[in-house]
Amino acid sequence: MKKLVYMGALSVLLLTACGEEKTEPKEEKITIEAEDNTIIEKDNVEDNLKDEDDSLIVEENSLDKKDKSGTVIDTSVFEHAINVEVDDARELTKHITLKIDLANDSQAGLGTLNVLTQTFDFLEQDDIQGADTIAILIRVNDIKVSQFTVHTTKFKPDDITPMADLVLAASDIDFVTPEVKSFGETMELWD
Repeated sequence: MKKLVYMGALSVLLLTACGEEKTEPKEEKITIEAEDNTIIEKDNVEDNLKDEDDSLIVEENSLDKKDKSGTVIDTSVFEHAINVEVDDARELTKHITLKIDLANDSQAGLGTLNVLTQTFDFLEQDDIQGADTIAILIRVNDIKVSQFTVHTTKFKPDDITPMADLVLAASDIDFVTPEVKSFGETMELWD
């Protein structure tokens, strides 16, 4: 009988010791970019899971992109973009590079025109102060279709000239595919 009581007490003691083991949740910061160009950031993965379907509860931050120094550059003006990458080198070279991905079914010429028009609004924001040049690389289906370098000191907005023409007047055309070149000639954007 003593053995039975002793074994019972030992079992209870072991179960109690194992049951009280606590682990502190790891503090992790997760950044996820969704297909609709929202940035999702959460501090603790375990706390973000819903009980029923294990999907994340998210906090959306639109299309604002932070460079490595923590400066926010607003890229929400690029409405047709599925992704915008920002490389901010203002401290070293006074240059910003935007890599704009359009939907896979986008037409390269029309997509380039849309991005040029939206670049007008991008150039008017205070977030880009200190940049002498801004390179805009446009990709469709992960293939570069056009690239422009805008000289911010040459950019002169007015209410009469079309926005894309104003951006092009301040830009060097670095690269266009034959399809984009043909579209631009048809639309009389360039010769």
